Amino acid sequence: MRILLAFLVVSISACTFTQKIKDGEMAYDRKQYSVAINMLSDEFDRTDYPEMKARKAFLIAESYGEINDIPNAIEWYKQAFDLKYGDKALEKLAYALKKNEQYVEAVRVFQAVQKRIGQNPTIAREITECTNASQWLTEVENTPFEINKIAQNSEYSDYAPQLFEGSQLVFTSDRKSEKNDQIYKWTGQWFSDLYMVNQFSKDVLPFDDNINSEHNDGTATFNSDFSEIIFTRCENKFDDDYCKLMVSNRNGSEWSEPQTLGFIEDRINYAHPSLHENDSILFFTAIMEEGFGGYDIYYSERLENGWSNPQVLSARINSIGDEKFPFIDKDTLYFASDGWPGMGGLDIFKSYVQADGTWTRVENMRPPFNSGADDFGLIVDAAKRKNTGELTGYFTSARVGESKDDIYAFRSKVISIPPPEDEEEVVETKELKLYLAIKTTENKYLVDNDPKSGVTGKKELPGVNITIKSQSGSKQLNTKDKGFVIDDIFPEDILEIKASKEGYLTEVLNFKPTKVPESGEKTYTVNLLLEKIYTDREIVLENIYYDLDKYFIRDDAKPSLNELGKLLNNNPSVKIQLFSHTDCQGKDDYNMVLSQNRAQAAVDYLVSLGIDESRMMATGLGETRPAINCYCETCSEAEHQENRRTTFKIVAF
Repeated sequence: MRILLAFLVVSISACTFTQKIKDGEMAYDRKQYSVAINMLSDEFDRTDYPEMKARKAFLIAESYGEINDIPNAIEWYKQAFDLKYGDKALEKLAYALKKNEQYVEAVRVFQAVQKRIGQNPTIAREITECTNASQWLTEVENTPFEINKIAQNSEYSDYAPQLFEGSQLVFTSDRKSEKNDQIYKWTGQWFSDLYMVNQFSKDVLPFDDNINSEHNDGTATFNSDFSEIIFTRCENKFDDDYCKLMVSNRNGSEWSEPQTLGFIEDRINYAHPSLHENDSILFFTAIMEEGFGGYDIYYSERLENGWSNPQVLSARINSIGDEKFPFIDKDTLYFASDGWPGMGGLDIFKSYVQADGTWTRVENMRPPFNSGADDFGLIVDAAKRKNTGELTGYFTSARVGESKDDIYAFRSKVISIPPPEDEEEVVETKELKLYLAIKTTENKYLVDNDPKSGVTGKKELPGVNITIKSQSGSKQLNTKDKGFVIDDIFPEDILEIKASKEGYLTEVLNFKPTKVPESGEKTYTVNLLLEKIYTDREIVLENIYYDLDKYFIRDDAKPSLNELGKLLNNNPSVKIQLFSHTDCQGKDDYNMVLSQNRAQAAVDYLVSLGIDESRMMATGLGETRPAINCYCETCSEAEHQENRRTTFKIVAF
């Protein structure tokens, strides 16, 4: 599923496509993995420094993993570990062995990781999953399903099939087309397009010139009469490189120019649309603030004038991992996930909607649908089931022995896939369950590590230590690789949530559950934004105003200083220098004294909040460092106001 994963990831900038790649690490950073493998391999051969060889080997392994060449990834992870790259290489080796269905060896390596790093619940779960997966493989002969590759698979990645006008299939592929004459450097293959299998000749043809473009196009869904298509398009343009959901309508044999769906927002990745049977609900995947971590499944309802704002499915479906490729068949939701216990990469799961609107616990579909590699995009042929009583459909897999995605057909004499054995027990469960989802993020800047370049959004911040204090005590959690953690809470809880990570300012948030239902489930989501510490950064305190020629702290300035006091309380080791600036009006000496008094007044106010004065230094700079350089006589009042500011800088932490 490399091409799919590739065009779901935000391109870092136009530099990905225009800036000359100087070395293997730069190619890796630019997500040009096929290029990185060649360059890093050459650099590996040319260097004699053990640490450098170890790093090159690890990045080569990572690059092979990104293009789904797991056997080569395994060999390079082994080299990286042998060259003493460390525990990370050993852990990644274990995951690669799991994905390659070498479960016994994977367990052995996971156990070695535990011995080196100590008991870890995530590693313990992986050992259990490998043991279960190994057992499932031995039971595959007893399955009521048979699967076969379809004849139209190619040497390229073919995936995400959808039924179109009866028995025709529309699917996504990165095979060569007339629209695309450039190589996608993530995968080393062509950009993706939609293709159709002709039901008579069985030939594979490009779907439509209005739908396919020079960008990555794919993962489509159709309405019930096939007059509407909704699909994913990922445009590789500067500042416009996020995947969006597009819609087009058919008039006769012509498809209209695709338009972006109305609820799509900038700087959010959307993908994998799927219309419900009556065309009134659209399921899709996205990464949004209210989600649970990674890609989550959302839905939107069709209204008279468009689509409703998206709503995220509950924690019964979405995990802290990635949930993708939703498909609804009657009351059953099929989807792919790497967050629920599985066999390796993405696995296919199912869940049933209950009478009260909640979902049953998710069930792994097991082999032959799932394997150690990525398995996803299962659809059911409802029309054939209605006519013949057979349960048939399609799904995609990159299972062992293949380095690309292929489409598989499945069939069974069973009328419908039986519900889980414990469904009655699940349906009867009416107890109240509350969850708290904690996401940790940091600011993204126009230029990396340059906060002065401007904030362009937020990105997940992994590895943050979370301390949750309540009436009953405290617990320690960590947001791990996804920048996300979820925990059980109770209706009466009053929580203090502290998020800390080395090199970042600690953030503290108080939380109490609100609008608690009488029964069922509810998940609350909180987002903790951690500021990276830059000791050379001067931060403006907004809304700090003084009366003319005065330096006492006005009431309208106190909220901003209160926030600074909160920051200092949350980070007791931080010391700051507080500056006051004036505009150019008035004499230089007078402005210097006035600014010193104003800075000291701010420090005195913070002392009144309980902040130790030894942690603060007041400095008046007068008009010596204007924010806006303008001739004093021609400066506008807005420019004068911009220069009359109070700032602080972290000097120690």
